[in-house]
Amino acid sequence: EWPLRPGEKEMHQKSRIEQELSNWDPQNDPNATGDAFKTVFVSRINYDTREDKLQREFEEFGYIRKIHMVRDVRTGKPRGYAFIEYETEKGMRSAYKYGDGKKIDGRRVVVDIERGRTVKNWKPRRFGGGLGGSRIGAPEFNITHSGRVDPRQYQEKLDRAQRARDRAINNDNEKERSRSRERSRDRSERRRSTERERSVKEDEKPDEKRKKYRLRLCVDTTA
Repeated sequence: EWPLRPGEKEMHQKSRIEQELSNWDPQNDPNATGDAFKTVFVSRINYDTREDKLQREFEEFGYIRKIHMVRDVRTGKPRGYAFIEYETEKGMRSAYKYGDGKKIDGRRVVVDIERGRTVKNWKPRRFGGGLGGSRIGAPEFNITHSGRVDPRQYQEKLDRAQRARDRAINNDNEKERSRSRERSRDRSERRRSTERERSVKEDEKPDEKRKKYRLRLCVDTTA
């Protein structure tokens, strides 16, 4: 029943992904036509980029046979990635090597081989696979640079982020300790200053009494 109770949403989503993954068959996908070894996968495409613009940007690497821009089935809007098939493997390799990180309409795209039909047991990103690292977790852990990312670099980035966070925490603790020492010194200095002032006033009181006594004697003598 809807709405789902706490914890059921994650189970429902996991079940849906597992079902879609079991039905996913790139070898028999009607949209995946052509030679997979002459095709590159382009992701992080600006949603406003048109197919003709994409062709102009990538035809410098070789003659393009076909471009398939993936769109949402319900809305028809672009989903930000496409498959580009070249006439030759040379064109595909050139696009793979030199097209990665290319800036198109303000966004740097990622260019990779078509792994769905060429790499065994490959899973796309929506099923928990892929090479992307832009959604690992908190901002300090995410891969922010453009281009393909080796999964082995994830842990290195996590380690660097953890070390940076530890240094920041240590620096904050040291600053707090320094401020605490300064406040303690200020309190001690104010206390000593107050005590000195009180001591001076106490020392002045007998002198004032003696002056008043002498003045009274003088008055009595003259009288």
